[in-house]
Amino acid sequence: MTINTDPNDDYTMMAKEVEKVRDAVLGSFFVKRKPLYLPHPSSVDTTSPEQIERYRQYTCGAEFPEYTKSTLTSMLDKMSADDSNVELPDKINYLIEDSDGDGLSLKGLMESCASNVLQVKWHVLLADYKGLSDVEIGSLSIADKERLNPRATINQYSRENVIDWAFGRINGRMQLIYMLLRETGETIDTATGEKTEVESFLKLAINEGGYTQQKITAAEGGNEEGEIYPVIVSGQQLKFIPVEIVPDSEIQPGKIPLDTGFLTAISDLAYYRYRVSADHKECLSNPPLNIASGIENMDDFEADNGRRHFLTGPNCVNVVRNENAKITMTQSQQSQEQYDRYYERNERDVRAIGGVYKTESSVQQTATEFMSNAEAQVAVLGPMVDSIEPAIKTMCLYCGMFEGIYEVENLQSNIDDIDIKMPREFAVSKLTFNEVKTYIELLNNGQMSQAEMLKVLDLGGWLISDAEALGLEIENSGPSLTGE
Repeated sequence: MTINTDPNDDYTMMAKEVEKVRDAVLGSFFVKRKPLYLPHPSSVDTTSPEQIERYRQYTCGAEFPEYTKSTLTSMLDKMSADDSNVELPDKINYLIEDSDGDGLSLKGLMESCASNVLQVKWHVLLADYKGLSDVEIGSLSIADKERLNPRATINQYSRENVIDWAFGRINGRMQLIYMLLRETGETIDTATGEKTEVESFLKLAINEGGYTQQKITAAEGGNEEGEIYPVIVSGQQLKFIPVEIVPDSEIQPGKIPLDTGFLTAISDLAYYRYRVSADHKECLSNPPLNIASGIENMDDFEADNGRRHFLTGPNCVNVVRNENAKITMTQSQQSQEQYDRYYERNERDVRAIGGVYKTESSVQQTATEFMSNAEAQVAVLGPMVDSIEPAIKTMCLYCGMFEGIYEVENLQSNIDDIDIKMPREFAVSKLTFNEVKTYIELLNNGQMSQAEMLKVLDLGGWLISDAEALGLEIENSGPSLTGE
């Protein structure tokens, strides 16, 4: 039987959308490498030497804003995974410093989950036993265990690596019964330095006997399918797949979300601005002259060019069927003001949904915008942490099961042994002295209400008493912050 390793339809449909968000986070260099994100400005000629050079200049001049990356960094800082409290039973205490067998700490795992969830909505964790393909857990002698030194680990799989899945109802409960994971890498011949790309798949399935794993390696002429290994714990085959799908909020059982994460809308605004920036830069370097009327057979001209006006300039292409057509030159210089208005609106839209400009001072925003931005981020971070924390606890519980601490039958009754508490105080970065001073001046000048002021100070990490003391230092301070 040949195993199908093709991605399912949902994966294929969303692959480009996932890639788009990832590229926006990586930044300008990676975005500019892909023409998909910046179509050629000419819909008529894209292959002539002149138009190839035009596109090179068009791309070079375009500015891709980095606020997708800035927003991700800001939100991870607010989440403060490093401040999490973690206490585990002694036998799995090693997970705190090495959760995956490669040195990733448990707090690092939390941050990695958050980063992936913010970008693409969900992330997958799999509890595994190092050496699982070679041994049956529970059948090893003490000497064998010491020799092989197998360890339970928590393995991560990003959304791009989860290419197929299925759910089924077992004992009245909807649960995962199949998942196909793609793993890519390379091998190197250390003698010659020659590198070979390797693609393999890990099939997780619930068969008649229970949970099994199977390795599949891509090869010329067809896949090489490894043996099917039943996962045995304490002499019995597991009846479930020890996997957690970590979403940005609660999801319906038996479903994996199709849409992408919080950063998608912000990355969309970045791409929109990128394209407008390209047009703007080209317009600044060589503004086109619009010929508004006077073209014979205007309907034919519009059908060929997609517009009802003639463009002049070295980078402008016009298709005219009749070479002897009369064209009346009615010139008009395009205003740059529309670009400035667009940039301002784009910035407001980004802030409104919780996006961050790295160079932006908080006092550049109105109090309402400041509060809206902070509240939008908190609304995302709260449910996300509520998903990550129990998922990590469950993973530790599974590792305890593999290490022989807990019995499979009563696994969930031991969840209180795993003490993991992630911070839930998602205040924005603390306002600076000068920013608070500016807000106090706005209050005293009647440009901001007291309620707005108190809300901004709270979100900005300031105590009212501290701000009050600062207000006393300002000449002509006006009414106090407490209204007394």
